[in-house]
Amino acid sequence: MANGEGAQYFVDMANLDTQGRTVTARTLTRYESQRTSTTVAKPYRSTVSVERYDCANRTYALSEMRYHAEGDGAGQALETVAVPDNRLTYLTPGAGSVNEQLLNQVCSGKR
Repeated sequence: MANGEGAQYFVDMANLDTQGRTVTARTLTRYESQRTSTTVAKPYRSTVSVERYDCANRTYALSEMRYHAEGDGAGQALETVAVPDNRLTYLTPGAGSVNEQLLNQVCSGKR
């Protein structure tokens, strides 16, 4: 788990998927208050995302994001945004950021 930016982040460590040099992980994000986005027509309380981590290069890429009106990723998704594999953009997380915390957690737990 990681905390920051007004949210709690829970990585599904039991279902990490290692393929080649990347690890795919799902993360549930619970927000302290409702959020809005230009991507989503309605306010949301949680997201479920799929990230790919390149542990050797210490980078990550967002592959999919599902926005939920209810907490804990419950109910039908309001909106799903998916990025095709050939369009993934790998980023280096900022030092001490939530993304760095998540990368460290995933890369230390990979099989």
